[in-house]
Amino acid sequence: YCPGVKVNAIDKIDALGLDRPQLAAYAAEAYLLQLLRYGFFHCDPHPGNVAVEAMPPSENGGDASAGRIILYDYGMMGTLAPSLKAGLVKGFFAVYERDAPALAEALYDAELIGRDTDRLSVEMISRYFIETFSARFAMDTKSAPADRLERERMRVSAMQSIGQELAAIGGSQPFRYPEAFPFILRAFTALEGIGKSLDPGYDVYRISRRYLKDLVDLKDGSALLTAVKQVQKRLGLRGEDLTGLVDFPRKITALKTLADRVESGELKLRVRTLEVERALFRAALLQRATLYGVFACMLLNSALFVFVTAGNLYGVLQLFGAGAAYALVRAVLCLLKLRQVLRDEANKYYNAYLG
Repeated sequence: YCPGVKVNAIDKIDALGLDRPQLAAYAAEAYLLQLLRYGFFHCDPHPGNVAVEAMPPSENGGDASAGRIILYDYGMMGTLAPSLKAGLVKGFFAVYERDAPALAEALYDAELIGRDTDRLSVEMISRYFIETFSARFAMDTKSAPADRLERERMRVSAMQSIGQELAAIGGSQPFRYPEAFPFILRAFTALEGIGKSLDPGYDVYRISRRYLKDLVDLKDGSALLTAVKQVQKRLGLRGEDLTGLVDFPRKITALKTLADRVESGELKLRVRTLEVERALFRAALLQRATLYGVFACMLLNSALFVFVTAGNLYGVLQLFGAGAAYALVRAVLCLLKLRQVLRDEANKYYNAYLG
């Protein structure tokens, strides 16, 4: 057992003279190490399971404020599938290298998105995420939005910017959630709270950036191989670049053949129009509401007929009445959904099409 001071006992941590921002960074780095390098992580890092202690003088390098993290309660541990771990590593580097196609491919590799999902929309969402991430990283801590209303405004703005892409892929229910994924989100949510309590300026994005060089060997198996590939990419000496020199004339010929087939009418292009899909979605809601309304009227008419001809059949009357009430409620819900869709679409907010 390693005795320590609970991570939320701020007064005791200050009494030990420990560097709280550094402790917050250690907590984030510890989880990056668990997830990206080892694929084996603590699922429940709430403040009761996390403590700190001062480093012994023999290990602190003369820095009396140096501390280290202690984790308790290993009853809930998670293991990442190899595909998920590899995808997370690939996505981690893709974000910092601002490579949207690589981030999209990482999502596919991690099996977070089905392979049949529209690739162009996924890449556009990935590109927007990277741009947002870069903008946040560039912001000073003081300029980061602190109040709830400002964060909500930024969230709505983000959804408006990528709403059409989300609507394009949402209908096929593309997102997959591996077994370990909820525990990863839970762990990072708990770590965010711990980090903010230790350091008001805590930002896991900035900490991750500093840790990038320590994980570079994970990208391709070795840091040297990654460096060689980066040089090849800059000089245009990758295998695909050299292959392109040979394949380029053949591809030009293939494109000309394809264009000739389209021009002759042998091939026909199909274009997916999101505006038409949204119109059909609205029409389906209206049609559903109409059908429920007609069904409710039929049941009410039937109940009236039974009441007039055989007024003592109260069980049948109750059955018709319950069915009519249910149909009316469903019709009202469809109309409310339609109103919500129209209002959101006026604000360029397309989340309603994902539900």
